[in-house]
Amino acid sequence: MAEGGAPTATAREAVASPGTRRVRRLAIRWLVFQLVFVAGSVFFVMFFHQGLSANPLSRLLTVFGLVEDSHLYADRWGDQTIDKALIHGHVYSDKAPLASFLVLPFYALWRVGHRSAPLPLYEEAAVLIADFVASAVPFAIFALLLFRRALTSLDAAPAARVSLLVAFSTCLFNYGNTFFGHMLAALLLVAAYALAVERGRPLWAGLIGGFSVLTEYPMVLFQAILAVWLLGRRGRGWRACLSFCAGALVPAAALLAYNTWVTGRPWSFPYSHVSEVWAPMRTAFGLRSPSPEAAWELLFGQYRGLLFYAPTLAVLAPLALRCPARADGVGRAVWGLLVALCATDFLFVASYFKWDGGWCTGPRHLSPIIALLLYAGIGPLAAAWVRYRVVFLGAAAMGIFVNLVAAASSPILPESFAHPLFDSFLPAIEVGRVNDHNFGVESGLVNGSWLVGLWVVLFVLFVAGLTLMANAPPELSSPARHETAS
Repeated sequence: MAEGGAPTATAREAVASPGTRRVRRLAIRWLVFQLVFVAGSVFFVMFFHQGLSANPLSRLLTVFGLVEDSHLYADRWGDQTIDKALIHGHVYSDKAPLASFLVLPFYALWRVGHRSAPLPLYEEAAVLIADFVASAVPFAIFALLLFRRALTSLDAAPAARVSLLVAFSTCLFNYGNTFFGHMLAALLLVAAYALAVERGRPLWAGLIGGFSVLTEYPMVLFQAILAVWLLGRRGRGWRACLSFCAGALVPAAALLAYNTWVTGRPWSFPYSHVSEVWAPMRTAFGLRSPSPEAAWELLFGQYRGLLFYAPTLAVLAPLALRCPARADGVGRAVWGLLVALCATDFLFVASYFKWDGGWCTGPRHLSPIIALLLYAGIGPLAAAWVRYRVVFLGAAAMGIFVNLVAAASSPILPESFAHPLFDSFLPAIEVGRVNDHNFGVESGLVNGSWLVGLWVVLFVLFVAGLTLMANAPPELSSPARHETAS
């Protein structure tokens, strides 16, 4: 004790240390919980992953060209895909470049230890690395964003259950295990939206949004709408808009530099040089007037319908797009932004000459607004969980069933199948024709339909394990404690 009876610094630390240690333990447990959540999400979305097809291989052309031949063109692999650009007598990827450059260092590192690997082996390794890095990890991070948003109204255990059901009950499941750019672009859109609208960080929103354009070119529409929305905000909206545009300058410069590197001109995109198969892309990127048939099929059809391949949107979309009554006008402004983003993307895709997405499952070109509506809707769902849980659980069960059997059979399916679930997915599962690219076979197990049941059992056990982790004393049960611990 110091003079006058005041406690010394050491005594004060001794008194405070039990609480400090408890907070530290909670913080560690909270971090471990989230890491387990992310690792499990990666495992289950990658359990059935996909091999090479035209779109993934086009993105790998950049990777193979740079790593194998030390230049950007990839003539040696040009005959293996119809998705390519033919420029100055060489074969290039026609896709936006960010996903390819994200995979590049991981594949190059693998190649260092496997210099003598033959063509089939390194191609399979490349697509597996790409599925993991550019699709599965973004899917898991998106699931984590859903989880943290659900925490605003639910405790950790139910929030984890709801967010996993939301994530795995849409066709994003089948873009989290395939090297398309859709899952990465969707994650970047949601991040840009959250930073601009919820966090008030327009500079970072512009940077992240710009990277989404480097992943999928049509994402520029979303970023333009976000910039205009920021400009229209009350107060210093022009400053927010300028900050947003300043953040977008770096990825914009990178895109122009890439175009110059490939085509020789900053404003000439590889899509303007696609092969004859995709000749309509050379004019206005393949855009036409909106098709009523396409709009109907994109919403309701068994072929590519949102409500068929993402049935939980029947619950989450109305909640996301419900205009809140707030005196400050903020709720109405955010509602207007969401409506503008969703309507613009939907009309854009309905106007595209290849609106069905070709060989794929579900409305793949609508992946960004699927992710955005899931993110915007899970908060209101969590807040009114008791009211909506029965209908949500029913929709989630249907969505997981449809997308799981697609992943287990052949989600990269020719567009000639008008009813993919009944014409291809279910018949394949019934006769045991399961995709060989799965963790079961790769672990030495016998392939067959029983692996679908194994996935379900392991998924249920994983959710139960997360529940036990959250409820183990001291419980991770209070959103306030979550925020304190994190």
